[in-house]
Amino acid sequence: MAASSLPILLIEQGDYLENVDSENLPYEYQDNLGCGVTSVVDKVMDLNTGNEFARKQYRVTGTQSNRKYMTETFHNELRNIRSLEKHRHIIQIWAAYTTETRLCILLFPVAEEDLENYLSRLRECQDDPDRHVAQISRMTTVLVEAFGCLSSGLAFMQPHRIRHRDIKPSNILVHKGTVLYTDFGLSLDSKKLDNSSSEGISYQTKKYRAPEVAAESLRDSSSDVFSLGCVFIKIFSAIDESFTSQEPERYAEIMDEFHSKLAHHTPNRSDIAFLPNLIIWMTQREPSCRVKAQRVWDECAQHVSCRCTPCFQSQPSSPPATASGQGYWTDWRPTRHRPGHYYAYLMHPEGFIMETRYA
Repeated sequence: MAASSLPILLIEQGDYLENVDSENLPYEYQDNLGCGVTSVVDKVMDLNTGNEFARKQYRVTGTQSNRKYMTETFHNELRNIRSLEKHRHIIQIWAAYTTETRLCILLFPVAEEDLENYLSRLRECQDDPDRHVAQISRMTTVLVEAFGCLSSGLAFMQPHRIRHRDIKPSNILVHKGTVLYTDFGLSLDSKKLDNSSSEGISYQTKKYRAPEVAAESLRDSSSDVFSLGCVFIKIFSAIDESFTSQEPERYAEIMDEFHSKLAHHTPNRSDIAFLPNLIIWMTQREPSCRVKAQRVWDECAQHVSCRCTPCFQSQPSSPPATASGQGYWTDWRPTRHRPGHYYAYLMHPEGFIMETRYA
């Protein structure tokens, strides 16, 4: 009897299948989307539904220690993205499966490009501005909005105690005019630690590393704020062509120079006039001196052009400041039993809770 030409497996949203026979998978290769040190990403189509996904594959080969590392990285990324998937600026997981030699995550949407490529295209358009007036305007609008959307995404991660640890333009997707964080392979769930700090060797891209990461010393969520600040510099430079700067091999090494330029620069648009000072505070050398992710979002959210409407509606701003000596508000934290809702405490200087607010 002839074998059926129909795919055997039907993989639905939320599925996690182990030890799948690769011959029975319903996915047809469409295109290569990129590759990294530990994984390959390709575009595939589900032959059952016609849906397209970005399939991230970790190859489980080599030594036992290498296989263990790949397996841990795969499960780490799977767990951390799923805990953040309610946010519209974080990539979503459709399903996951393993075969004898591969660990695979199906991600959506399949974005058109990453931020690195998007910025390169904008520069090409700016080389011939008269010919690309409309396109430059559209792309600039997306990038200005990205300041708020990216800060909103990072502010969403931190109450969940998840650190991305590799924020850079190539790990930010641009899809239908909006930005998405992707590649959580190096991310850390600090809820599993005794405290929120970690140390040791980092595999993060060197260019966007915070100084404490490069030094392999203690680092916390403020390292992500520094990396995002470096991304902000790159976006800001693309939007405001009068802010000329040579792109460094490592931002941290010449950040003082960037600070000086930012402090004396007047942006060419009034709606981004607040950014130079904000970026300076995001990229302070000392982690304790950096502004928190929630404060970055608060600043961006005040400017209509610097955030999307769904972002603004889904996440509360910081609690109001209190009079000196009357306590302080904690940052908003997600509630456990009411998804999409937040709470904050007004703490007395002696450490007890004076008031709780919900949003």
